[in-house]
Amino acid sequence: MTVTFSVLLFTFIIPNARYNKAIQLLNSGDNSAACSILSKISDYKDSSKIVNELTLKDESLEIYSAKIGDTIKFGKYEQDGKNENGAEAIEWTVLDKKDNKILLLCNNCIEKIPYNNTLTKITWKDCTLRTWLNKDFYNAAFSDFEKSKIDSTRLINHDNPSYNVPKGGKNTVDKVFILSLNEAKFYLKSDSLLNANATTHVINQNASTGSGNDYGIWWLRTPGATNSSAVTSHLHLKFSTMGYQVSHTLYSVRPALWIEL
Repeated sequence: MTVTFSVLLFTFIIPNARYNKAIQLLNSGDNSAACSILSKISDYKDSSKIVNELTLKDESLEIYSAKIGDTIKFGKYEQDGKNENGAEAIEWTVLDKKDNKILLLCNNCIEKIPYNNTLTKITWKDCTLRTWLNKDFYNAAFSDFEKSKIDSTRLINHDNPSYNVPKGGKNTVDKVFILSLNEAKFYLKSDSLLNANATTHVINQNASTGSGNDYGIWWLRTPGATNSSAVTSHLHLKFSTMGYQVSHTLYSVRPALWIEL
């Protein structure tokens, strides 16, 4: 009897209550809150259909129907080098989806910025790039609604796998971050995912790009051969594990973040 009731509770009673709450929110005009609920019960009634229909009408709701590999727009930042026309929508690729959260990686190198403003031994925890991402970029790129969706993520900061001396440092909790070498190797298994164009805004600042293309060279948060260097991306599924000086001024940043649905 207990087993039967538990099955009934989790397959009908709870989903039905959530579904009815979502419909109430839709009727009151709160589409985002409704989508948040419906995305968690996507296999119940027409929940998935409703989310998809709402997404087609409002791209800010794309996060609720996004699947791994999809490209979505989330936040705005200057990219075309024309300040007079305002910031452009930021495009992201969905790298992972778990526990009602999705991991997003920016499709482009969106800013030219050093890993750290001064040349010194440092880890991700204390570098100026981490501060910039979680304050300047976070506040400039996202609306209050978007900020409410960005999850605080516990990051594991591994040591460099090829060199004995540099240490990854203490683990951190961040809203916005850059991938570690381990994460990049795990998620970016094709050139189309690894290679990222530098925006016109970044190119206009004379950022380093690949020979004959506009692919930017972007930082990873893993230390290089010493703690005064950091690993960077290279083309064709390669990374510079030796890294470059943290104060190098011609490399770019490719933000990542987890969104809670």
